[in-house]
Amino acid sequence: MKMMLKTMKRLDQRIEDTTFDQLKSLIIADQIKRKTPANIKEHFLDIWADLNDPLELAEKLDAYDSLRPGMKSNQIRLSRRKKNSGNPFQ
Repeated sequence: MKMMLKTMKRLDQRIEDTTFDQLKSLIIADQIKRKTPANIKEHFLDIWADLNDPLELAEKLDAYDSLRPGMKSNQIRLSRRKKNSGNPFQ
């Protein structure tokens, strides 16, 4: 509840009068932004503050992720799990 109140206060400072749908979109975009790794945020540094539409933000993050060289983060997590399967004798 405290986290939600902090988020609402922060959003209230940025926006004076919005509709419920706009506020909902801002909350979702804010949650996505908080969970985005720092190295990806650096790539979008010049437009990061203006990315308030969750669909646009998700599209840009997906496009960036598909253009990155190497393995995706999901594949890295899966390969680590397979190596550390919990059996010390393998």
